Amino acid sequence: MKITWLYFLLFFFFCPLFSHAQQWYDYMENDTMNFYEVVYKIEAYFKDRDKGKGSGYKQFKRWEYETSFHIDSLGNRINPEQEYESYLQFMKRSTKNKSSKITASNWVELGPHAWNRTSSWSPGLGRVMAVAVNPTNANIIYIGTPGGGCWKTINGGTNWVVLTDNFQSLTVGAVAIDPNNTNTIYIGCSANRLMKSNDAGATWNNANTGLAGTVRKIIIDPSNSNIVVTATSSGIYRSINGGANWTTSLGGSFNDVEFKPNDPSIVYGCGNTFYRSTDNGIGFTLINSGIPASGRSFIAVTPADPDYVYLVMANGSEFGYLFRSEDSGLNFSTRVTGNPASGTNYFGYSPAGTDTGGQAGYDMAMCVSATNAEEVHIAGIITWKSTNGGTSFVATTQWTYPNGTGYTHCDMHVLEYVNGVIYSGSDGGIFKSTDQADNFTNISSGLGIRQFYRIGCSKTNSLNVTGGSQDNGTGLRRTANLTTGWIDWLGADGMETFFDHTNANIVYGTSQNGGLYKSINNGTNQFGLTKPVTADGNWVTPFAIDPNVATTIYVGYIDLFKSTNGGTSWTALTSLTTTNFSQLDIAPSNSNYIYASKGNTLYRTNDGGSNWTTVTIPSGNINYISVHPSNASKVVIATSTSRVYTTLDAGTTWVNYTGTLPANGFNCAIYHNGAEDGIYLATTIGVYYRDNSLTDWVTYSSGLPKVDVKELEIHYSSGKLRAGTYGRGLWETDLYTEPLPVYYLSFDVKNTPDLKSVSVEWCTTIEVNNRNFEIERSHNGNDFYSIGSVNAFDNGTSTHKNTYNFEDKNPLNGSSYYRLAQYDLDGKVHYTNVASVNREVMEYAVNLFPNPSKEDFNLLISFPKNTFVHLTVINLLGITLYSDNFFETNTIHKLGGYLSPGVYTLKIKGDAGEKLIKFIKE
Repeated sequence: MKITWLYFLLFFFFCPLFSHAQQWYDYMENDTMNFYEVVYKIEAYFKDRDKGKGSGYKQFKRWEYETSFHIDSLGNRINPEQEYESYLQFMKRSTKNKSSKITASNWVELGPHAWNRTSSWSPGLGRVMAVAVNPTNANIIYIGTPGGGCWKTINGGTNWVVLTDNFQSLTVGAVAIDPNNTNTIYIGCSANRLMKSNDAGATWNNANTGLAGTVRKIIIDPSNSNIVVTATSSGIYRSINGGANWTTSLGGSFNDVEFKPNDPSIVYGCGNTFYRSTDNGIGFTLINSGIPASGRSFIAVTPADPDYVYLVMANGSEFGYLFRSEDSGLNFSTRVTGNPASGTNYFGYSPAGTDTGGQAGYDMAMCVSATNAEEVHIAGIITWKSTNGGTSFVATTQWTYPNGTGYTHCDMHVLEYVNGVIYSGSDGGIFKSTDQADNFTNISSGLGIRQFYRIGCSKTNSLNVTGGSQDNGTGLRRTANLTTGWIDWLGADGMETFFDHTNANIVYGTSQNGGLYKSINNGTNQFGLTKPVTADGNWVTPFAIDPNVATTIYVGYIDLFKSTNGGTSWTALTSLTTTNFSQLDIAPSNSNYIYASKGNTLYRTNDGGSNWTTVTIPSGNINYISVHPSNASKVVIATSTSRVYTTLDAGTTWVNYTGTLPANGFNCAIYHNGAEDGIYLATTIGVYYRDNSLTDWVTYSSGLPKVDVKELEIHYSSGKLRAGTYGRGLWETDLYTEPLPVYYLSFDVKNTPDLKSVSVEWCTTIEVNNRNFEIERSHNGNDFYSIGSVNAFDNGTSTHKNTYNFEDKNPLNGSSYYRLAQYDLDGKVHYTNVASVNREVMEYAVNLFPNPSKEDFNLLISFPKNTFVHLTVINLLGITLYSDNFFETNTIHKLGGYLSPGVYTLKIKGDAGEKLIKFIKE
């Protein structure tokens, strides 16, 4: 850090400031730019400028907070691919370490799956960045979300399923459907990654060789599905083999690409300027005829007049221009110029278009009717409609709810006009209009995509949980129902929130930068609390309740303040002059012990704030502070350098407690009350646990998506650990309990064609009486299924080894993977480590007829003697409808009589690997 800051100061002194929101957008997305460099540039720009609503400053502070969890000690950004690789290495080490204990968390989702407004002013569910509608079946829709992955509905939004929970990155910013084969789907993820599915989202493969940058748009040549073009933050890229390889067509930062309708030899692209290709996207030419400015831009075309090209352009954060070409992008004319005085700032907050500012560097979109080339829709904070080719616009929604115009959640990122229906993807979900934007309907219910920053649990009501989230304010769970059990009681960006620990009806919340709110009727209504200062706090301002006196609360701005009357009045506990407090915790066992931090400096008091001691931690900035529930001098902190430190003496000395944890962002570390000093750690990929009986951390993420976990809370009376995730809502699992002993497998395989004898060896250090184990096998090391049982007659308290031989009747092609599964009486399952053996190749043949069929299908499988095949029938949502093992070869089996009309996949796992067969029930 010493030489780094000197370098930055010299660099920034001579570095010119920028003036366009597109530059901020590019800087923030560019993983190669140093975090501190970007922060300096944008803060310098805003130093003497307005930072209020519509300035774009809020979007910057949001990015700054989130990115601070993904940097190293020098400010270099760690992309999701690096974090995922670190996670995989940890998992490999854990598998090989036979002293590791097996943990069996059982995470379940708690919602929300809908928004239900009580007193929020801008309710929504979660951010949607991309929408793709099946051109031949409008009931099939895919969406992309930042942090929640890709989702799909086959019934127009009545139900949604997630397709990507195990992806290394759940940020999806672009989705495209092949118009010639609607089972082929492309999605653009973060970290220079493009994924492709050939089975409507059931399985995915990498399709990013040669590609660079964040993918913002994907288009597929309607005359040749092998040709795919993308716009990314690094350029326009083209593939001629369905995404297997990519070549660069044009360097730079681009937002949008489009084919000319009915003539894919012509391709349009834009970033801050407009480009045109006449050779199917191989090369591009800059077009500036009739375009007198530059700024963040998007394109729309229409088959109603293929020669029309609309180009919408921002002017900083405001609406700049709408241009139209009537000669396929060769020349443009200005249709309307943005000017608040003329009511044409269409990217502001006002439906009259007369306010200044906006968020065009963050949200803007456009679409055109496919049947009326004069009908144009644009969106920024709200949606607008033109019926005269963009010469003028009328607002079709407002950003607050309720209102007399119409509502979609503010901040639009995508508009799609498909078969007469307009789809809007915004910070609050997905909405649609079937009447040319006169009315919009929310079709987001069922999505689990809320991005929580902080959560709080009620001590007096086990069901009550409150959570502050990006874009969608603060929600509160009142019942266990994922959809109707939640209400939304605050708007804006929701931050720290908690309950009065003696009364679940009293709940506190904050908005971005330290706005303070309170409800005394369980979120039905709310009112603002007077801030003790006029200046803003941090993006997530530290806010806490005294664990012993419910009327006492604390909040941190530049100084730390205390209220003894529930926020009516405040008293300063510090007298500091620089930077804001970022983290805060009060000791549950003694409220006089308070710990608060600014950057890498920890402030502590043991007399309620009369005197303070300053402590510098070993490395990094402090991301989270947790005081042990029964020892006020015992503290754990998580830092920005992917470190966990503990202290037994209130910070005088520190112990590095990181072990071999993956170098991911460490968001939150909390103590579990008890003699074992258990600690739960929330990271950018999953949850971990460690206590005094463990020599290292163990993963505690079974059942949890590979999602960024922002905060953990323990609810002791129900024995639950709860997690607020940044993109997949709220989850909970049972608290960690001492697991059963680990069982190990070793194999001795006889390489004979008809019989495979496998020797199973396990070790135990506790008493085992007639314990039953299921023998499970997999062809890929992931999808296990039972092939038999082992009954262990073992008694004793010392280490025992037993050998059991079983007959594996279905030796798999190549590697076979085995494990033992031991089931408790209460249904919990404990798995051994996984071991593998190699087999010789065997072949089988499959015939399914007739196909299509209105009745049963005939299934004929030929496979080697003394083997069997495992069969599953899967629908388009990836749900298994039928599963069975087949032992009889060359025998016709009846299949599918129970299926409703539709398209299905028959998956067969056997000696030659795996076969997938599509079939249609008419």
